[in-house]
Order: sequence, then structure tokens, then C-alpha cells
Amino acid sequence: MKMREWIKTTNFFLILAPLSTLVAQRNNPIDSTDLRKSAVIFVADKFAQARLIDLSYTYLPPFSFRNTSNEGIKSLDRANKFRQLNFNANVPILAGKKWLFNGTLGYRQTNLDFDLEKTEKDTFSLDRSFHYFSSSANVNYFSTLFNKKIIYTASVVLDGSDRRPERIKGFVMASMVLRSDDRTKMTVGAALGLDPGNPIFPFMPLFTYEHKLTRDFFLDFVFPQSVFVRTYITDNARLSLGSNLDGTQFYLYKLDGSKQTYEYRQLDINSGLVYEQGIGKYFVLTAKTGLKMIASGRILKKQDVFKDYIYEFKPDPTFYFNIGISFNPFSMLKSSHK
Repeated sequence: MKMREWIKTTNFFLILAPLSTLVAQRNNPIDSTDLRKSAVIFVADKFAQARLIDLSYTYLPPFSFRNTSNEGIKSLDRANKFRQLNFNANVPILAGKKWLFNGTLGYRQTNLDFDLEKTEKDTFSLDRSFHYFSSSANVNYFSTLFNKKIIYTASVVLDGSDRRPERIKGFVMASMVLRSDDRTKMTVGAALGLDPGNPIFPFMPLFTYEHKLTRDFFLDFVFPQSVFVRTYITDNARLSLGSNLDGTQFYLYKLDGSKQTYEYRQLDINSGLVYEQGIGKYFVLTAKTGLKMIASGRILKKQDVFKDYIYEFKPDPTFYFNIGISFNPFSMLKSSHK
């Protein structure tokens, strides 16, 4: 399976969250309890979705897009509305000396309004809200290999719509800490996805690299998720410049009047500024803006693989704005970083 297809069908947060264990090597020796706590602090600092509770809203102005079907029919159309509301919750459940069991809950509401040419004489109009739900159960095991800290993870993911559950999938992964000091932190790993919608089990290498460039700026690179240059404006405010991958997924019903269930998948590349402001001890306000490039969006039958699509949408680049608030008891924005 091509890497691009794997990216469009994968929840990055679930894959990358375990890489946070690199923080645990800041001080040696360290016990398993500190290792787990350091992991939670680190991943919640990098990904808003990983915080205890995260709520955000995304706005896109009207934009044009090209519609391409597998039959070669093409048209230039315009989306009148694209809005999204996102909610994520992360629930710790059980913890042992060398293992951690937690669950996640996710909800995304997508509001769309656009017209497209289904055929040369038939226009398909869509103006409605779509609801996408996901949940996961994750088991993490902490160990050592070749005198390096390593974490093994297995996850089961259930997703669906407001009508019914649709698909069970999962992944297994391993990630090793190669380096962790005051200036540089680096991990390497691999993930194997288990998805009945894909006949080939997709394999993905994983890599994180955080490096202090100067006293005030540091590079934060997570493959294949994001790359940012960050700086702390004050002890409780951070500004970042860079790009990250995002996506949209939901299920469609009665699209052609039949009982067939369809699925929409979209890959986004967001480039621009991210501003984070600590509010009190536990809350973080996040604002993002810049250019959104939607690599492509595809409608396909639920049982088909990503390459066997019915419609493909290739929108023009457009401005985007996102604002969100998170509850994060382990926020690092209230501490000094100078």
C-alpha cells in the first residue's frame, strides 16, 4: 500500500502518542510511575487531542474544487460552506508497574454545503451535517532493549456514525528512545495497521526529533505528522510556525438510493501559525491560522480500498482558522522555558 493511502486511513494521534516516553530519559534512574507520568505530560504538550479534554472549531471560507470520478468525468465546482466541530477525551483506566491501559473518545461534526456534477446531465447537491465517532482501547508496555527504553503498544479502534458502528480496526507498534538530553530528543519506531478495509497490512516507519536551535527556538519534527519551529513568548504562551497533517472521515448513507454504505476520506496539510496560551493552571487556549491544502478527498464504498474510489475531490488551497480550548492538568505553559 502506498504511504499516502496509509496516511489517509490512519488516526495519527493513536499511533504517535506512545512516542512520548522519550521524556523519561531526562533523569536516570527513573521508575515506571515517573515514566508513565512523563509520557502523559510530553504527548499532551505536543498534541491537543491527547489532553484530558479538547474542544475545537474549524472555519473555511468558500473555495473551488475539481471533481473527478473513476470514469473520467471532471467538473469545476465550489464549496459554499465547510465547518467542523471536534471533541476528544482521553481516559486513563488501569496502570501497572510496567504497563498502562487507557481509552479515547472522539467526535467530529462536519457541516458541508456544495454542488457537484454527478454526470454531465445530473447534479448532486449536498447541504447537511455528518457525525463521526471513534473510540479506542490502548495497552502500552514499557521495557528496555539494547539498553534503550522502548514501548510496545496495541490498540483496538471502533468508529462509526450517529446511525451505527461501522468498522473495527487496530494497530501494533514499537518505539525506541535513541537520545534524550537537554538539547536533543530522538525516537525511532514502526507501526503495523490492522484494517479490514485494507487487504494489505500497511507498515509505517515512525520518527520524532526535537532539537534546541537557539536559546529561544527549537525544532519539533514528528514523522509523518508535523514539523514546527517553536518559541515560548512568555512562560505561559507559545508561538509555532510550520505544517501538520490532518484529515476528515465520515460515513454516507443512501447516496444513490440503495442500502450501500459509503465512506468519505480526506487528507489535509495545514501550514501556518499556532498560538497557545495557558489560562490558569489547567486550561490551554489554542488558535491556528494559515493555508489549508486538501491533497484530495474521496468517496468510496465502505468495503473497498482507498484506490477504488467513486469520486475524487481536489480543492484549491484555502485559508483556514481554528480555535480550541483544552483541559490539561499537566500543561507545560505555566513553567519557565528560558
